[in-house]
Amino acid sequence: MAPSPGAFAMEGDRPLRILAAEATAGPSEDAPGTVRVAGDGSLRIATGEGWLVPRILQRPGGRALDARDFQRGRPISDGARLANPP
Repeated sequence: MAPSPGAFAMEGDRPLRILAAEATAGPSEDAPGTVRVAGDGSLRIATGEGWLVPRILQRPGGRALDARDFQRGRPISDGARLANPP
């Protein structure tokens, strides 16, 4: 994904912009959109066919941050569900 326009997901009632990510194969028993947080702060989001690993994220009004830096601010909790934007 290029920085513009990126991809969007809803984190609760607020949009979350995913500016860079990579897809990884692998089984997931989690429902699509479920976030898993590793011990090092990195994120993975379950998809129908593996995982999306976000590298750069941005909240409205905030600056784009590396996923680990993003998690140091107002983190997304393990097991949270991201939804499609309306």
